[in-house]
Amino acid sequence: QLLTWCAALGGLVLPLASPPRYLSRLMSIVLGLTPAYTLFSIAYEPLFLAALAGALYAWMLVETRILGAASQQNKTLRWSDVRLGVAWLVFNNMAFFGTGNFSSVASFELSSVYRFTTRFNPHMMGALLMLKLTIPFLLVSCCFTSLLRLLNRPCYGVYFVVLILSDLMSIHFFFQVKNVGSWLEIGNSLSRYGILNTQVVFVLFLFGLSNVYTRGLDLGGDGPAMLQQGIPQSFSVLHGSGVPSLPPDVTVDSKVE
Repeated sequence: QLLTWCAALGGLVLPLASPPRYLSRLMSIVLGLTPAYTLFSIAYEPLFLAALAGALYAWMLVETRILGAASQQNKTLRWSDVRLGVAWLVFNNMAFFGTGNFSSVASFELSSVYRFTTRFNPHMMGALLMLKLTIPFLLVSCCFTSLLRLLNRPCYGVYFVVLILSDLMSIHFFFQVKNVGSWLEIGNSLSRYGILNTQVVFVLFLFGLSNVYTRGLDLGGDGPAMLQQGIPQSFSVLHGSGVPSLPPDVTVDSKVE
């Protein structure tokens, strides 16, 4: 149990000491969150975290291809920032419901904390379960915050866009709350409304924590090229066209062959 605590807490702290290079810091955050989440896992949860990290990386590549050139000119809010907020909400809900229904306390498995403690302590076990629930959220928020800095977007402006979208979703689910019908229908309507209200408050905590992890990022002045440098050149795409570029050692004759 001592080794488990050291591995989990050390993995959460070590990304702060990683190099400030963009890709290095993101990779350190992913690798730092993985040990703690793996130690909490009892089934396929580590595969879910890996799939979530891959989906986030693909989303960041898409946004840099779409907004890369125009985002370096100004930092005023635009309609494209609404798309960023909607995408964050999608990944946020994916992180919440990706490994099961967490809307009920009864859905938690206490066996996931047995690697940390075997003594029955409701407060400690509840805190550990909340930490397990927070790790995917933190990964999504760190990628979102670093993407905003990479694209030179107004962080606080986009944060308020996310809060407005969350409030609109809360109002939508408020009008769907039922006080008649079966207990299942009433419980589901109340849980959806409660989850969205909690998300509005939880977003501020996640953004503050992600700013700590992504503080001092070195973008090198080349903007979106920092993210795309992680793609092999043989799989890169020429700017403005859909034709994959050839490696430098391939000639035109070999291309025709």
